[in-house]
Amino acid sequence: MTAPASRKAKRRPGALISLLKVKGDERTPIFLRLYRQLRAAIVQGHLKEGARLPGTRSLAHELGVARVSVESAYGRLEQEGLVRRRSGSGTFVSFGAPSASSPGRLKPQLAALRLSRRGAAIFAGGGCLDHPGVRPFGAGRPDLRAFPTALWNKTLSAAAKGDAVDLLDYGSRAGLARLREAVAAYLVTYRGVQCVADQVLILTSSQQALDLAARVLLDPGDVVAVEDPGYRGAATAFAAAGANLHSIDVDADGMVVGGLAASPSAPRLVYVTPSHQFPLGSTLSRQRRTALLAWADAADAYVIEDDYDGDFRYHGDAVPALQGMDRQGRVLYVGTFSKTMFPSIRLAYLVLPPPLVEPFTVARSVVDGHTSQLFQAAMASFMIDGHFAAHMRNMRSLYSARLAVLQEEVSARLRGYVTLLDASCGLQAAALVDEPQRFETVHAGATAAGLHLPRLDELYLRRPLGLQNGWILGFAALAPTEIRAGVHALRSAFQ
Repeated sequence: MTAPASRKAKRRPGALISLLKVKGDERTPIFLRLYRQLRAAIVQGHLKEGARLPGTRSLAHELGVARVSVESAYGRLEQEGLVRRRSGSGTFVSFGAPSASSPGRLKPQLAALRLSRRGAAIFAGGGCLDHPGVRPFGAGRPDLRAFPTALWNKTLSAAAKGDAVDLLDYGSRAGLARLREAVAAYLVTYRGVQCVADQVLILTSSQQALDLAARVLLDPGDVVAVEDPGYRGAATAFAAAGANLHSIDVDADGMVVGGLAASPSAPRLVYVTPSHQFPLGSTLSRQRRTALLAWADAADAYVIEDDYDGDFRYHGDAVPALQGMDRQGRVLYVGTFSKTMFPSIRLAYLVLPPPLVEPFTVARSVVDGHTSQLFQAAMASFMIDGHFAAHMRNMRSLYSARLAVLQEEVSARLRGYVTLLDASCGLQAAALVDEPQRFETVHAGATAAGLHLPRLDELYLRRPLGLQNGWILGFAALAPTEIRAGVHALRSAFQ
């Protein structure tokens, strides 16, 4: 019997397959390599607007990669608005690259040739992506539906009426004096930070604070020690500045400070999340805090303390900031209102040792000048009038109840499938898969079911992808019914 033509004929890859090159640096996750190739194909016009991409299953088969890698690459392209996914129809290019004949527009290939080494490093790193919208289990999101919008609008309106003309002008590059004073008072009272208003620099985001630190403190080739796993936005900012990253293990007591001695050359900077380690959730022990500060002083190094959600502690006493223990001016303290208020407020703060205040303030003026004066004025009034402290109390109570729902649901429905790590603080909890060999299949199924599950293994620098199979489960922005539905969908993916 003659074999069917479809089996007899040798498979020929399509034009898209020939464009994709998932080979490369083996330390870079496959999904990221694939995403970069697809992105380049779209931006450079090889894939035209409206073109239909292959299904994830067929493309994975053609390339010889896991389907979840294709799903992750497509998902990242969708978040950037480069593709749109239609249920039952497929994935389509939604970005129109400029044509060579378009007046006043450069050819994409010519523009790409003009990137500096730092620009190329930033582009290759993929940048920092924020995920709009609420769905289980997006991490690091406050509940915007519970935000006191009416009160904030009233405060914002009063600020605009009170100093309307002044707030329309250029502002101080260090930030509005009233807000700097309010932030200093709050941090001293609630976070154990030792500072005065003159040490506070108002910024637009914690990411800007990290970028400033890289600009001011690092030269190409300097070593920066980072937690592993850890926040990739920090690693990206330091690597883009030309720094060499030295990864430090994390355990139940936070960063293993003894690992600093293993660096080939002494780190110039250490990045740490001591109050609530991202993503595993541990707290840096007092013994290690003391050791870290002693090491920094002896090594003439600086420590960046990222207190991204340390305000939300649900069990036990509040953990004071590492900065409050610093007596030698080694710690730079980073905080943000994106988690405590709302993301689009674009307000954050950096508490600096006195000698660094002026250099950082000047550097900040080169980046973007100043933050919106109107929002600064409204935020200052919101804090001075006691609304912010009351809002924080309400959110701690709300998020604590939601964490309890997540813990109950995971215990009842995912026992034997998932182990939830200790979660006594923050907006998300880390969860490890009990049967690692099933992780990729389950992740693909859960993603297809509409869950957003940030992967733990993508947050490691040194360890091979897949060693830590699990996710970060955000709970703060989800109503109890949404948490239960998300756990139910995850259980279905396991079954």
